[in-house]
Amino acid sequence: MGSGVLLVIFTIIVLVVIIALWRGAGGVKNRPQLVQNLLWDVKLNQGLVETFYLREKPRKFATTHWQASKTMLGFLEESLRSTLAEAFGMVEDSNQQIETVKRDKSGDHRDINVGKLNEPLARSKQGLEDWLLENTGHKELPPKYPSLRGTLFGEW
Repeated sequence: MGSGVLLVIFTIIVLVVIIALWRGAGGVKNRPQLVQNLLWDVKLNQGLVETFYLREKPRKFATTHWQASKTMLGFLEESLRSTLAEAFGMVEDSNQQIETVKRDKSGDHRDINVGKLNEPLARSKQGLEDWLLENTGHKELPPKYPSLRGTLFGEW
């Protein structure tokens, strides 16, 4: 009976180790996609800055990928992480100002200084593109198409 318990414990430990290694490998494989998603938000925000004063109604800036991944960016250099934090912090401040103008219907959204976002967004874009180029050989990831297995079994 003692050896049976040891076998169960050993099996559980082996399963835990296998699952941990499997999850870790998936995290490393997802890094380029994570960076690509952040780059997409940065580029979208740059476009929104360019057209902000031309719009009749203000549109909030994108922070979806930043909110989802800001705690998973330990693999990036500290300088890039701080640049991203600065840029998205300023984006969030601008979004709060936009929300205040919309909610209170006082003032004009054209009074909000979104030009200050240009420089930190440009530095963020450059840093993310440099990381992708260094780690994948491309500034942008090619579109991912499902494999035959993915098509049959729903994996993307």
